[in-house]
Amino acid sequence: MAKLILIFEDVAIREYPLARQEMLIGRSPVATIALEDSTVSGRHAVLESEISRDRAQRFYLRDLKSKNGTYVAGKRISRAPLADGDEFRIGWSTFRFQQSDMAPAQSA
Repeated sequence: MAKLILIFEDVAIREYPLARQEMLIGRSPVATIALEDSTVSGRHAVLESEISRDRAQRFYLRDLKSKNGTYVAGKRISRAPLADGDEFRIGWSTFRFQQSDMAPAQSA
């Protein structure tokens, strides 16, 4: 299962499994991922999951017109696809997107 990992100085602080089609990120207590950070809007961004024509699950991060923006790989975005290992920043929080927990298969 895909997940977001909240990181600080390259150390995983918390993990959020991506079990919903949409996950709200923001300062609001009703956000799926609630951040206590004055630089984060109440409804800051949403992580969206879609199934493509080839039946692959794709994830997108969409900024909800926040004042301070949402940044993927250091660039401010309005909506961006996420690939395994991508990092994004909302306020002072940095997240790493992990597509799968599966380790590569080893040959016998």
